[in-house]
Amino acid sequence: METPSSSVLQSMTEAEKYAFVREVVRLFNINKVAFVPKAEFTANSITLDAGSSSDALADLQVFNDGNEYHIDEAAATPGIDLKVDFIAVDAFQRVAINGVYVGALTTHAVSIQLYDWINTAWVTFNTAHPRGVNIKEDLSFNVPDYKNYVGTGSDVGEVRVRFNHTMGGNASHDLYIEYVALYA
Repeated sequence: METPSSSVLQSMTEAEKYAFVREVVRLFNINKVAFVPKAEFTANSITLDAGSSSDALADLQVFNDGNEYHIDEAAATPGIDLKVDFIAVDAFQRVAINGVYVGALTTHAVSIQLYDWINTAWVTFNTAHPRGVNIKEDLSFNVPDYKNYVGTGSDVGEVRVRFNHTMGGNASHDLYIEYVALYA
């Protein structure tokens, strides 16, 4: 990526400057990853059990395409419960997520979990804490031992990622997910 000259930077809109900075941060984050992905798995389906959205699966399948999956948090318990399913996965090392949880800077948080098919339980790998503005952040995490998180039997090859706000929700809070993928 070529660095723009100062005259080019001055002529850029705020949105263009933001996009440039975001791309620099994305490239920095990719370069600090300890592995080069051999394969990328995109989500096959989503299930929204708490919260509301009018967006579609395709909105979280492509990185940096300008689309996002927006969830309005419910004023209920749980406030958000979104499951993102992947199929035909034999192994993976990383869950790549770009998104942000927007709300008042409170004790609210959204747990990012993987389903453990062996122990039939959700395991938290990361947490999205509220931000005051909709500026996406890297919520990715490594999964050194993936075996329990890939389904077997009738669920063979399935991986399930969940965004879960377990406490009572606040209708003025939102979760924006720009991208979710698995890297092998």
